[in-house]
Amino acid sequence: MPTTPARRITSKGQITLPAAWRKKTGADAVVMRDVGGVLEIRPVHTTKRGDMIIFNADRDNGGKGIEVGELIKILRSLDK
Repeated sequence: MPTTPARRITSKGQITLPAAWRKKTGADAVVMRDVGGVLEIRPVHTTKRGDMIIFNADRDNGGKGIEVGELIKILRSLDK
């Protein structure tokens, strides 16, 4: 996706994510992390109960599952 114009940050620290991005990803939540001073924003999908889906084999791994140890590594990397 191409770079979008600068976004204003409200006095409450809020930003608006581009509608095209929200529609493309279908996300209803995001996770953010600081990567060397750059804010990385990734889409997350939640269930109707509000639980986050952190791994979807079809979406994230071409329909293949992953080993538990690999999932743990992925989760740990998100916390860095």
